[in-house]
Amino acid sequence: MADPTPGETPKPTQSPATAAPAAASARTGDPSTGERLDGLRSWLAQVDRKLGIRSYIGGAISILALAAAVTSLVLVLQLRDDSATKEDIDTLTKQLSEVSRETTESARKDLDSLAVRIDELDARVSELSSESTSSGRELSVAKDDIADINSQISDLRNRTADLESAASSASP
Repeated sequence: MADPTPGETPKPTQSPATAAPAAASARTGDPSTGERLDGLRSWLAQVDRKLGIRSYIGGAISILALAAAVTSLVLVLQLRDDSATKEDIDTLTKQLSEVSRETTESARKDLDSLAVRIDELDARVSELSSESTSSGRELSVAKDDIADINSQISDLRNRTADLESAASSASP
């Protein structure tokens, strides 16, 4: 399982099919047995390196899978704690219904209050309008009376002037 030394030339790799005859010839004592053993050793070293790399990769994948599983578990537990229950939803629904009912009642009261105020203002406007109409009629009557009085004064002045002129012409 030793790697070739830096000064040594690497031997060609052999497959397991050629490794068995090499082991058989090593037992028989062929002169190339040393070479075959060196080839077998380099082949085993390569297999060992590949197996080591695959083991590291497998270990890293296992660790990553374990970390992903732990992370998933933590997220699921956290979501379970943060999620709303049926009881929470029912409570919120009741609160929303109550707020809606209170808002509707308050709006209805405000509308009723505004309707009363509008009716009061309408009555006041009608009253002022009728007062204005009566005041206008009274003013018109007063103007007519003043015109009549002015006409009567004018008539009296004319009569007084006629009487004075008749008195001055009748007096010798």
